[in-house]
Amino acid sequence: MLDVKGQVSKTVPQIKSLIINNKEFCRNPSLRHIDSGSWENNNYAQSVKSIESCGRRKVATTKFLQNATSTKPGDWPWHTAIYQHDNTEIKYICGGTLISNNFVLTAAQCTSLEGTPLVPETLSVFLGKFNLVGGDEGSQQRVVQKIFIHEKFGYQNLDNDVSLLKLKSNVVFSDLIQPACLWYNKALDKTPVGEVFGTLVGWGFDTTDSWSPHLQQIQLPMVTERTCLKSNPRVFSTILNSNKFCAGYGVREGKTGSVQEIGAPNCNGDSGSAFQIFIPDDVTDSSPLAPGAWYVRGIVSLTVPRRDSPACDPQQYIVFTDVEKYKDWIDRHLIN
Repeated sequence: MLDVKGQVSKTVPQIKSLIINNKEFCRNPSLRHIDSGSWENNNYAQSVKSIESCGRRKVATTKFLQNATSTKPGDWPWHTAIYQHDNTEIKYICGGTLISNNFVLTAAQCTSLEGTPLVPETLSVFLGKFNLVGGDEGSQQRVVQKIFIHEKFGYQNLDNDVSLLKLKSNVVFSDLIQPACLWYNKALDKTPVGEVFGTLVGWGFDTTDSWSPHLQQIQLPMVTERTCLKSNPRVFSTILNSNKFCAGYGVREGKTGSVQEIGAPNCNGDSGSAFQIFIPDDVTDSSPLAPGAWYVRGIVSLTVPRRDSPACDPQQYIVFTDVEKYKDWIDRHLIN
């Protein structure tokens, strides 16, 4: 018999790890809700419900090809577009990720001005969006009710670059709108051995330094901190720490560019977007159409601009906020 106690009062404890004699018996925790009682109607219980089926597409998909850039509606149902209202104008500023029926995960730089939170009502989130300009059938718009920025966010070096947006009204899940899963410390056990690839999506500048009209995607490999530092010591030595990681191609033999050269999204307009990794339900199933879920591993935080343009240098690695390091912080705010 186990006595389970939660860290936050009036919430349902969720078992994330069970170790007996140095052996982990909870490798893939499934967070659930209580089906009766007052828990059923509170925000925390509603958020936990969405976790059970997170990260799974509801539309038919095709084999994902490395370096493929095109997407179709429903491929990334958790990706969101964040817009800011400025007098009579509304402009796209960042990407984000739906993680429950009323919370969006993004970068703190997207929701603040020099570390001070923006007025929530000036931000809108569009869900189920494929076209950057124009309407999308089945898309939904929500006004932001509250902004949570990490208490130790440093806007100058982008430390703790993580933020949560609480939406004013709940999202209605559909084929085009679903929540993503959040990375957890045992998820790496279910990824293939060797180089780890994640996918980045967005509408960022393409090869012509223009906004991509449709949602784009690109696969990027994670690289070690040493590789990232060695590529540009002057910049990355002042930016990297244990709460961040790098991904991209940098300069590689046979692959001289990364995101921008093939017309996929890059940092321009894609701050706050997710670096997401696919985890198969069966770790032994390596088929292209294996069932599984997508997990948010990181948040786009920073890349290095070109010398001749404010656009990002395609031969520089992208720095991401490490979501695993902020899982407890995120969980605490989901009950607010």
